[in-house]
Formats: sequence, C-alpha cells, structure tokens
Amino acid sequence: MTWRTLLSTSATAIALVGCASKPTVTQREFDGGLEQTTQTASYEISIWTGPEVTMMMEFPVMAMMDQGMPVNHHLEIHLFDVRTGEELLDVIPEVEIRVVATGASRGLPNVKACLESHHRATAPHFGDNLFLPDGAYEIIVEVEGEIAEFEITF
Repeated sequence: MTWRTLLSTSATAIALVGCASKPTVTQREFDGGLEQTTQTASYEISIWTGPEVTMMMEFPVMAMMDQGMPVNHHLEIHLFDVRTGEELLDVIPEVEIRVVATGASRGLPNVKACLESHHRATAPHFGDNLFLPDGAYEIIVEVEGEIAEFEITF
C-alpha cells in the first residue's frame, strides 16, 4: 500500500465517521522540506515547502526575487482527484499566504510557474519560489471553491 493510498483511506474513514470538524493534515519530511496533505470533498491537496529552486536560464518563469527580496523558499502544490487518485493539472489553485502573528496576507499569483518551467518534469506541480522571513504562516489553497488550510513555521 502506497503512502498516498494510506492517507486517502485514513482521511476518508475520518470523514465518514465525522470525528474531525476540520480535515486532518498529515505531514512528513521530504527532500529537504516538509510535505503536508489533506482532503476536501473532491480533492486531495498536498503542499511541499522547502528551499528555493534554482532555475536554469532557459526557464526564467519562476521568481528569483519576491517582495523586493531574494527568494528563500519554494512552495509546491499537488492536486489529486479524491475518487480516482489521478493527479490534476488542468485546474488552477488559488493560494493565499497569511502571517499568523499579524494576519497580513497575500496571494501567490504565479502558481503556474512550476508547470511552465518543468524544473521537476518527473513531478509536475503548481507553485513558485517566494520570500518568507522566519515565522509562522497559514497557507490557504482554494480549488474550485473547496479550501484546504496548512500551517508552516520557518
């Protein structure tokens, strides 16, 4: 049984029993970063946060500066159909990053950058490089009206 099948089965069981008022978020360290996964009614949404991805000059789509600062993190978003497990690349998520301490938030407008740059052709995904100072953040991912929330601290 793969970890994705295990996560999907566990999350479905929790949803059916009604034990959780908020979807469960599972997490694991992965490739020098942190992967977190949860489910909505239609989607399994995984995010990976880690060090910035350095791009070759042939793919200048991804940010190397963000908010006037050099990027220091990378955010990836993977979307899967809950029923089939198929990875979805044709629906574009909306991403909001909120600073826990202040409530200040901003969108991440360039989430298609990773699909366009092919920097990880074996694992296509949405996301971009960004600058986030040390602190606690909420990352809100919305896909066709369904919302998943994640917490991360750097």
